[in-house]
Amino acid sequence: MTNALWFFAKTTVYPTFVEKLKELPSEKQTKILDNIKRVNKQKFNQLNKEINGS
Repeated sequence: MTNALWFFAKTTVYPTFVEKLKELPSEKQTKILDNIKRVNKQKFNQLNKEINGS
């Protein structure tokens, strides 16, 4: 069940989340990314690459 939910989120909600996050000021981006990093470093690294291209 979890995999099906993640597939749905990854294909529909996640791209929108990434685009909205890119639009935020860098201070807010940093705060959100820091919170994600505390919970899951792998997801943080993935999201950081998608936002910053590095």
